[in-house]
Amino acid sequence: MFTNFSKTSRNIRVFRDPQNSPILEAECHHNESYILSTLDLDGILGNDDGHFRYGWARFGASSSDLRLEGSVLSAALRTVKGQNRRDTFDLDTIIGNINGQLKTKLLEGTVQKVAGSFKCNVCRDFSDTEKAPVIKAEDVSVTRYCSLCAMLKDVMDKLGAQHCQVHRSVGPTERSGRGQKPAPEDTVPSIKVVCHITASETDKEFKIYNIPGKKLRLELSGTQMLTSVDQVSTSRPFLSLQVRPYISGNSASSECTTVVKRWISDCVQDHDKCRSDAVPPKPSRNFLRRAQNDAVASIPKQSLPSRVLYLGSSASDPLRLQDTPDQTATYACLSHCWGGQLPFTLTLANRDALHKAIPWFSLPPTFQDAITFCRQLSIPYLWIDALCIIQDSDSDWAHESTQMASYYGNSHITLAATSSPSHSSGCRISTPPLRYSGTGPDNSPYAIHLQPLAAHINSQSPTFASSFPLLTRAWVYQERRLAPRVLHFCTDEVFFECATRVHCECDAPTTPLDISAWTKARETFFATHYDLNELKDVRQRVQHEWHAYVRAYSSLELTFARDRLPALSGLARRERGVREGHGVPTGRYLAGLWEGEEGTLTLLNGMTWCVGKSLDRVHKSKENWSIVAQTKQRKSAYAKCGKGEVYFAPSWSWASVLDPVQYHPFGYDRGLCEVLAAETTPVHEGDEFGQVSAGYLMLKAKLLESAWAWCQKWGNTAENMREPLLTDVRGARTTIPLLKKDHGMKFWPDYDFGEGAGEFKFGDEERLFLMPLVMRKIVGMGSGAEIRIPGMAVTETLYLVLRRAKGEAVPVFRRVGWSVHWGKGQGPDMGAAKETKFMLV
Repeated sequence: MFTNFSKTSRNIRVFRDPQNSPILEAECHHNESYILSTLDLDGILGNDDGHFRYGWARFGASSSDLRLEGSVLSAALRTVKGQNRRDTFDLDTIIGNINGQLKTKLLEGTVQKVAGSFKCNVCRDFSDTEKAPVIKAEDVSVTRYCSLCAMLKDVMDKLGAQHCQVHRSVGPTERSGRGQKPAPEDTVPSIKVVCHITASETDKEFKIYNIPGKKLRLELSGTQMLTSVDQVSTSRPFLSLQVRPYISGNSASSECTTVVKRWISDCVQDHDKCRSDAVPPKPSRNFLRRAQNDAVASIPKQSLPSRVLYLGSSASDPLRLQDTPDQTATYACLSHCWGGQLPFTLTLANRDALHKAIPWFSLPPTFQDAITFCRQLSIPYLWIDALCIIQDSDSDWAHESTQMASYYGNSHITLAATSSPSHSSGCRISTPPLRYSGTGPDNSPYAIHLQPLAAHINSQSPTFASSFPLLTRAWVYQERRLAPRVLHFCTDEVFFECATRVHCECDAPTTPLDISAWTKARETFFATHYDLNELKDVRQRVQHEWHAYVRAYSSLELTFARDRLPALSGLARRERGVREGHGVPTGRYLAGLWEGEEGTLTLLNGMTWCVGKSLDRVHKSKENWSIVAQTKQRKSAYAKCGKGEVYFAPSWSWASVLDPVQYHPFGYDRGLCEVLAAETTPVHEGDEFGQVSAGYLMLKAKLLESAWAWCQKWGNTAENMREPLLTDVRGARTTIPLLKKDHGMKFWPDYDFGEGAGEFKFGDEERLFLMPLVMRKIVGMGSGAEIRIPGMAVTETLYLVLRRAKGEAVPVFRRVGWSVHWGKGQGPDMGAAKETKFMLV
């Protein structure tokens, strides 16, 4: 039975033995006599950065001035920084008198010691275990357990978490000693802390990293040695961890500003791809370095927008609106979510007053933060749409919206409030990572920081939309594309994006993490090439590039459907310049499609957009081909949105539907119809890239009339397993051996027919028409074959599904869906098709 040793012992003292270990000595009472007993305290107490820790060892080597008053031990313990800190520990809580002998005991409420080499039976020294231990906040006390547990307790307290788990993955390159270089990231061991928060839908995850270049004081055999550690902690749990920069977590800090200035300087100086032809010759690197902290000496000047905000250089300078006709200077743009009606905008009524002064406290937090950061970067002008476009003037909006491409394209940098869902959320980062240092279970020091495992802009994670609400907005897509450089203000850190590189403060991998993600520096996986910039055929590249833009843009959110074309107009203007600069004929821009030159398939390929089906993409690497399925599958195989009576694009344009659209992975090289004429009517005269009020194509093509119906999938009776079929079309369906049944040709609607408004709503009483559009050779020999295999011929034919609208002399049709045939056969039987000259509207 344990009894408090101090109350049943006499002549209690503490001393050091010849090996410098602290020894507790006492005469313990037993059977009416006293027995001399000793206990080595080095085996049960350790030094955790100036604190006694029970369950650790060898505090004696880093302590001095031992004292004992009753049962309370005190000593001067050396910290990691080499300072002495006096700490006390009540030995009665862990040592008792058992039959005249000094023995240690477990504290009440603790679990039993785990067999093995763990010094701490709670966190298990962050060791590699088959099952991550669950650590409850209520069971962890810094006075009971090790500094690693104390760190976890602090993390849980700050997050309001009830418990957490420590997951350690050990890679094949675990290092056994100091000074070795870290292995590649995919092989370096990692430690992840997952905090479980009841009130939150998602857990908070942290990744533990070593602090680079941290100088630590190491204790060696009782002597102190100052050692410069090569970017690694020396405590065993953290010895092999990856080294990552320490993030300030504060966008207003000088550290953050310095990092951003370096990113910008490197881009301006070294990135040929990021400099347009209009930018003056690059300054010397020495000049850039000298001028980095000056006003704007190192920054190329560009033509200013019609109006900008003049910021001055400090918070004391007056803020005002300034007209800037024919002026050049350095300026930034702000990309932000409006999040409802803004409380303060530029109007006809306040225009004159804002030219004199803009009241600071009338601005929403997002605007204030953007202005503050521009001043940190020494950028004197800022363009914000809400304050630089007259919001109640249709004529001013129409004029300024046509300038978006040049405004964002000529800006020095665009500040993006990427994680802010509204103007009131701000774009300032003030979440510093958790930083800890101490002595590990092996008495070696560590210096680490816990960095939140946040989503990155180059990854389509499940939390992408909630982490980056700005990037879900359609208007923002062209802002991000057009700007030469974008600085994203996210929840935990800033991201820098240009046409050459992507940087983040945590120094994570910068290439897209899955094939559905894209960055300005690395295009999403599309067609036969992972990076469109590597495609050598310029004509093919620009065509696929525009299709990639449309595919990404169409999945984003718009408040008003009528903005489907205007929200991409700036990018379309730039695209014309890109094509003309490469000598690629553009023709006219027709409601989101490029006409190209006469005799080419540019317009027909532009019409091959599709809704509903999740397309596979084909990846070609040298001579090897592989099918790569999309990582982000649609929830439904068919269109979910209806079609309203408000007109915003002709039916043959992707802009006429509200669902996300895709293009087939390849362009088609054989047209199956003839375009006789094409025309669109812009809402604003002379603005071919904005809204349109009408549009048509005059086509000559084969049309096969058919009934249609929603039919049950063969072999499946579930109500939701139905598919739309053109029931009179034969020869297109895969037949079942022995049964040889041909149910018709499957097609995919462009919109939900049942949810259409007015004439767009119809049922299966309507007759539809199948029209061959384009074709390509997939497998075979000869020119145009993408995979050359003798004796085999596989083709793909894309069809449009049309509905008769109205017409007198010339039949009029609308596109309502699409279909595809892929295989060795000839496809659907078009023997009954009639060659028709008609108008597609």
